[in-house]
Amino acid sequence: MSPAPLLKSAPAAPAAPLQLQYQLLSNGAVVGSIEASRSRFDEDGEALLALHYRVRIRSGGIWSDYSLDADEEIVIGAGGVRRYANAAHEDGDKSSVLGGLEHGVMTLRVDDGKVRLSTFRQAEYDATSEDAPGLFLASGREAAVLRVLDLEHVDIDEVAYRRLPDETLALPGRPRLARVLSFASTRRKLAGQQWYVEDASGDVLVREHSEEPGERNEVLLINWTMGK
Repeated sequence: MSPAPLLKSAPAAPAAPLQLQYQLLSNGAVVGSIEASRSRFDEDGEALLALHYRVRIRSGGIWSDYSLDADEEIVIGAGGVRRYANAAHEDGDKSSVLGGLEHGVMTLRVDDGKVRLSTFRQAEYDATSEDAPGLFLASGREAAVLRVLDLEHVDIDEVAYRRLPDETLALPGRPRLARVLSFASTRRKLAGQQWYVEDASGDVLVREHSEEPGERNEVLLINWTMGK
């Protein structure tokens, strides 16, 4: 798949960030939340998109409990992800992933108690886990299999995408037309559907259903506001 523009032209001054709140469900039960922000800015004359995610999950069961606090920061340009940072605290264990693209090579530094470096040439992947759906939607294709660099798991997966009929969703503020796609991951054994709404900052995820062995997860947008 040839590169496709993921960003619209940047404004003369930075736009107010888009603030999003999501509810997370696992097997029908609310287990956590995601707070997200999206904002555009110029850097050396290039239009970039900055994303920030704050994930909080608390899940209790008969046999075990699970907790996750994670903060992600991503910078995306017309050619894909430029910078990536993820700091997580999962069930008491800390880990981090730091990444940057230079001279056509994405270098990821992983620290989970043991530091290691992994490098991936852009020729080895079509997109990353942060921009693959947007790239697929921008391509206008009905179906495609992409080599996706999973920035969190630090490996390359094959993900099959397919366009589904558009749907109008009753979202916070007003109904919005959403573009719908299905996805199926080879390595993660994960499949589902995603709903995206176009915004000045790009394609905004407003809903996701996913399934993996023994688990059904949902991400639902519950608030959409512009920052001051």
